[in-house]
This record gives sequence, C-alpha cells and structure tokens, in this order.
Amino acid sequence: MAEPYDEAAATEMVEAYDFLLKFIVIGEAGSGKSCLLHQFTQNSFKEHSQHTIGVEFSSRTINIGEKRVKLQLWDTAGQERFRSVTRSYYRGAAACLLVYDITSRSSFLNLSRWLADARALGSSQLVTVLVGNKTDREEEREVEWSEASKWASENDVHFIETSSLTGDNIEKPFALAARAILLSIEGGQLDPEKCSFIVARPFTINQLYPCNQLDKSIIIIRLIVFISHQTIITFTPNHTSIILPASLPHEFTV
Repeated sequence: MAEPYDEAAATEMVEAYDFLLKFIVIGEAGSGKSCLLHQFTQNSFKEHSQHTIGVEFSSRTINIGEKRVKLQLWDTAGQERFRSVTRSYYRGAAACLLVYDITSRSSFLNLSRWLADARALGSSQLVTVLVGNKTDREEEREVEWSEASKWASENDVHFIETSSLTGDNIEKPFALAARAILLSIEGGQLDPEKCSFIVARPFTINQLYPCNQLDKSIIIIRLIVFISHQTIITFTPNHTSIILPASLPHEFTV
C-alpha cells in the first residue's frame, strides 16, 4: 500500500539557495575539464576519464558570504566535431571557466578561439575565469604562469592555476566567478529580475511537481526549465541527470 504523501518532507528535500547560476566549462579536449568538475563536485579525482561526448551536467551549491549559490555546471566536449552541439549550451551562461593544460602549449594557443565563441554566444555580462590545469605535472610545464597571467589581463578575464589530481585551488575558480557575479548584483550592475541567466528564487517540489505521492523508484528532487533550450532536467538521488527535450506544459514554465 502506498504511503501517504508528506508535503513537508518533500519540501524539506529541496535544497535552498539564494541564486542559481549556469556555468559553462570550455577548452581543448584533454585539458582536464571533466576531472576538474569531478574533483569540485565529488571531492575526488576521476580515474580513467574519457573524452566528453557532447555535453554533461552536474551541480553543486556553495556559500559566498551569507548567500547560498547553486551552480549548474555544463561540461562541454573539446573535440571539433562536437562544436556545433556544445555552442548551443553557451546561451544563458552567467560564467565561463576557460580551461587549458599547462603541459600542452597547443591547448593554450587555442584559447582565443574558445573565448571568442563564449563572448559571441553567451551573455554580454559573462564572467570568465582562465584556469590553468594540471599543476601537479610542473616538470612537464609548457605554459609559464606569467605568460598565462598576461594573456588573462589582456583579455580581461580572471586567472588561476589548479590541479584536478590533488585538488589544489579547485574551489577557487568557481567561487571567484560566483563572487564576481554577486558583487555586480550588489553594485547594481546586474538586476536578477532582468537577467535571464540568473534565477534568484528557489522552488519547492510541490510547485514544480504537484502530485499526491512520489514514486519510490525515482524521487524527483527538482525540475529546472531552460526556456531557451526547451529542456527539462531531472535530478535523482544518485546525482544522475536525465535531459529530455519536450514541449512544456504551461504550468512548468518560469
């Protein structure tokens, strides 16, 4: 016999946040984007990582001062054959992590092309952080910190070096980008009510999934609608995401 629906318990399951921000992670294949995100979201190194096919999604909520900020993290494929697919996901991004491998000069030399795409297809207020990955392989370094820092300054982006393997500085690029966005909001340069890439209100599960009881085989924690992509994203307890292009019922639009 089905258990009665407990609205209070269901609402409690929904993680509270003050702002919801979409981050895209871009750069050449092999630069360590997926490992960077895995270390940030799972606090562990992703062994035997394979190239991303198309786009993969994850999320994490962080604290910036007194604000809780949920980051939607879009890991894009670096291979040329996926460029037409991944570019569509730049739209609506609040921040961009532009990743290169410090042991691969070619990944650094191609940064300008990636940045041009992000600025052309993302929001006009896009916050970008240049991330030099794999500092644990210092003896193989092909891109000096000073050179990358100069490039970042010339292109008006933030810069930091990290290691997905050791976790060194892994939190900083995400926090840096989120903090820059919140400072723009506090300073009046950004208005969350007018920016499509910032969601400044949390939703309860009862608002997004009205029902009398929840299917125990898959507890739906939150549905988020990307209007620009007409996509519903379903989060499940094991952190797996299911992406379904769909014609959305009116009651699900936000």
